[in-house]
Amino acid sequence: MLSRVCLPGWGARTEKASGPIFLPPYLPIITLPMSKLDRWRVQAHRSGLVAISRAVDLSTDPRSKRASFPYDSLPPFRVLTARDVVRELVTIPSVAATAAVAFFTGVAACWLVRSARRRSAWRLLLLSAVLARLWCFVKKRSAIRVVEPLSEAVNVSSSPDGPCNVHCRVLTLSNSHAGTHADTARHFVGEQEALGREFVAEQYVGDAVIVDLVPHMSHIPGGTPRTITRSILVAALEKRVSLAGVWRFLFRTRAAVAETPTTSSSATASLRPSDNDEEDAWDPTFAHFDPDAARYLAEMCPSLLLIGLDSASVDHPNASPICHHSHGVFWTHHIAILENLDFSKLSARLQSCPSGALNGSMQTVFHPQQRFFDSHGCSVMFFPDVEAE
Repeated sequence: MLSRVCLPGWGARTEKASGPIFLPPYLPIITLPMSKLDRWRVQAHRSGLVAISRAVDLSTDPRSKRASFPYDSLPPFRVLTARDVVRELVTIPSVAATAAVAFFTGVAACWLVRSARRRSAWRLLLLSAVLARLWCFVKKRSAIRVVEPLSEAVNVSSSPDGPCNVHCRVLTLSNSHAGTHADTARHFVGEQEALGREFVAEQYVGDAVIVDLVPHMSHIPGGTPRTITRSILVAALEKRVSLAGVWRFLFRTRAAVAETPTTSSSATASLRPSDNDEEDAWDPTFAHFDPDAARYLAEMCPSLLLIGLDSASVDHPNASPICHHSHGVFWTHHIAILENLDFSKLSARLQSCPSGALNGSMQTVFHPQQRFFDSHGCSVMFFPDVEAE
């Protein structure tokens, strides 16, 4: 699509402080190519209203085990107490070790004191070394003191008639890719390459299509990586008349352990990990894109601004470097990436759709406290079209 920038002809006036200015008629009509983001901005001005009451939360809690790689360096979100800090983040001798060292040090000291009466120089030196070691050991352990409680509720009310509870000194432990998040360019390319080409907020807000890939991936044996191939995408999208007008695709790949209708689709539904351990467990076979499938999607949907997935990554966990796999393919076409979405509240509705797809609009809200250079933590709301109800 091309945009036509027409300058005013003869007799057209532009008002300025000094009065009207007449422009000659021979100025040319400038024709400039439009990027897909510019085309979306034009389309957005003609978009209809959305029904807020139909909002569905597609966000995954950052505490969810399935939404964070099970590496020691990538812990899921946790609120830490003082006891957690002392036990997990600080290395100090245990009580048993301290007692054992103290006992044997005392025995050695008694023996050396009795032997020191012979005024042997090496025994006096050994006694000094043992006492110095004991002093360092005790000093190291006593240096760890919890001065103030952490992450505890405190009643700050000045009246005895009612409480005003506030969690104070909240200390959290997490990683930048826990829960629902948007990958930034610096997650998979260098800073110089990402400079000036960062994804923009408009890519995460607007018309979107949710596609259910679960029926098309049921043939994949359990325990094996669930790769989204070109053939799977062709089968899932063949019922769509045109892909050229799709701006955002969100793909559902996880079948719930118990697919049951739910009424908790409101925007105010609480965000928390699943109570079902099997549902919330880490899945090493999570769905990911084959680079050829990512390339097919980008070529068939020239207007595509964003793709979203309900797994931890668009690439296989062993893919390296990811800039040479699906991350890199989407980056080449400047397609933004959302990971760790949750379609459980739309499972029944998607199953009842003959096309296996649900049209609507989406809104992504980024959390200021989860903005990192490699990702942005966010919440995603989806508003199904009225015709889809």
